[in-house]
Amino acid sequence: MFKAIGRIKGYLYFWLNDGNDVWCCRSGKKASESDIFPSHDSNIAFKWTKCFKINKNDYKSLQSIEIDNKSKYAAIIVQDRKYPYSNLRVINMRTGIDFIKLNYIGKGSIISSDNSCIYYAKTDESSGAISEIRKQSLTSIKENRCVASFDSTAWPTVHATDDRKYLLVYHGSQVTIIRLASNNAAEKVIDACNGIGSVHKIMHKTIESREFFFGYFVDKFNNWFLIIINGEDNIKKTDTWLRKQIKVDEIEDLFLLENKIVLQVKFDQKVQIRFLDIKALVFNHNQEWKNITIQMKKHMSLLKFVRPIEVNKQSVPYSIECPACRPSIHYLNFSKEESSIDYSSSGNLNHVTQQYNILSRDGETEIPVTIISPIRNPQNKIVLAVYGSYGIKFNYNYSPLIQSLIDNGIYFAYAHVRGGGEKGEKWHQAGMGINKINSIHDYLDVANGINRLVHRTKCKVIGMGASAGGFVVASALNENPLSFAGIYISAPFISPLTAIKDVKNPRWRMDMLEFGNPDNKRDVQILRHLSPLENIKGKHYPPALVALNEFDVNVNNYQIREYIDKLRKTGASVDLLLRIGASHSVFKASNHENDEIRWIKRI
Repeated sequence: MFKAIGRIKGYLYFWLNDGNDVWCCRSGKKASESDIFPSHDSNIAFKWTKCFKINKNDYKSLQSIEIDNKSKYAAIIVQDRKYPYSNLRVINMRTGIDFIKLNYIGKGSIISSDNSCIYYAKTDESSGAISEIRKQSLTSIKENRCVASFDSTAWPTVHATDDRKYLLVYHGSQVTIIRLASNNAAEKVIDACNGIGSVHKIMHKTIESREFFFGYFVDKFNNWFLIIINGEDNIKKTDTWLRKQIKVDEIEDLFLLENKIVLQVKFDQKVQIRFLDIKALVFNHNQEWKNITIQMKKHMSLLKFVRPIEVNKQSVPYSIECPACRPSIHYLNFSKEESSIDYSSSGNLNHVTQQYNILSRDGETEIPVTIISPIRNPQNKIVLAVYGSYGIKFNYNYSPLIQSLIDNGIYFAYAHVRGGGEKGEKWHQAGMGINKINSIHDYLDVANGINRLVHRTKCKVIGMGASAGGFVVASALNENPLSFAGIYISAPFISPLTAIKDVKNPRWRMDMLEFGNPDNKRDVQILRHLSPLENIKGKHYPPALVALNEFDVNVNNYQIREYIDKLRKTGASVDLLLRIGASHSVFKASNHENDEIRWIKRI
């Protein structure tokens, strides 16, 4: 297994897993991206050199590797083998020796452009949430200081701009922007930018000696806009922003090349790549966008541009994938005059993905449903997944678990219930707080109506949900156990009623906004009626598989065990899948995957 890190000084860097250890490797200068982005698992096509090794006994999983622009340092983040946190290791590329090691690290780190320091996210030791951005000197190991601190209950997330000049920390509805120190600029913290909190994918670029920021957002009417901000000083002055409406169903991605701005959008339910000369956009706002429509297979559901993107290249790699098939890598050449690219008839097809709507019990709301149907030897089982919280949309990334289900002839479906993000913020709000019952009823309505969509009148429905999705599945099970032949829940949020009352809960603020205010009697009364742990009744419950992660701080493992005991007392068969050493992972590939498939096949 190998994965690209990026091109530095003409060399391609990538990490290679040889089955025993992970090596950071370097290619010759003439190697192209296609050599290390093959469509399938194949041999690397060029000569390469091993730079340094990461011993497999030193970590549980490799999360990221970054190399500075002079190939002097490598910063790697790994999950500790023994403890529930990640480590940051800074390695001297010439010697392969660690000279800095730090614990309790969040996702992402960035080496400054002048190679003087590394910025990284520090996590709270009890909750695992990001609490600080810290700066570690690379010239004096003892120099380490806090640049900005955050309320960890807001569950901050960190992103870096592609040019490695800014860090953006999203915390609640606010964004803190940190300009990193460099030879030409001092470090600067632009704090609490409320207006920019709703802007997605903020990018930075210097154009004719002027600093510009680009991003996109959607308003409450589901209109999509490209945002252009002229200079740091205008970040807080929202009235100075240029808002350019993009008439599409959705903007999915944004990136900048040397002289182009590129948008990945959905228009009329088709994937389009729109691009424009960036100077023409900034200085002449009425320029027409050029379009390339991507015609994908029926089962190809997701297009993603492969990072890191080299801004001075005309050809950019992207992957096409779906939950049941591995990514295939292709190239988009912006110098060619193409209006469409057709992949609809390429490759083998053992499954098909289709979109449907099921009418909810209110007689008005249509609930979107995605169904992945096996073509070969279909069985009378369908795994119905759900999340339905925090405005999060279903992730169409490749999943070995879903591929295994399809290979075994088992249907997989996803219910896009209210509370998720499929139809914008209104859809989210229709399934949060006092409206959380809508998420559960939507899921039950899909479970009871999905048989006719797969043309099987006696198809067994197996409920599946992780984290907050586990709450929806378990609550639906309490309301109507007969709707399911079985359930598989992973790290379920099994008692939000107690979570919103516990101020020590690391996700207390987020959970309170999503599920209800403990000081509001109506919120508490509604949640008491819905909370899975408190509402198990003496009904006939179907078999259940419950996965529990040893070092999970996002959910309460003691309550999950209590839930299992209560289910068993009703006479239900409940299997426990304990993931030793795991944190809050959900349905990712694991050593236990065969156990999950075997359990589903038994139902």
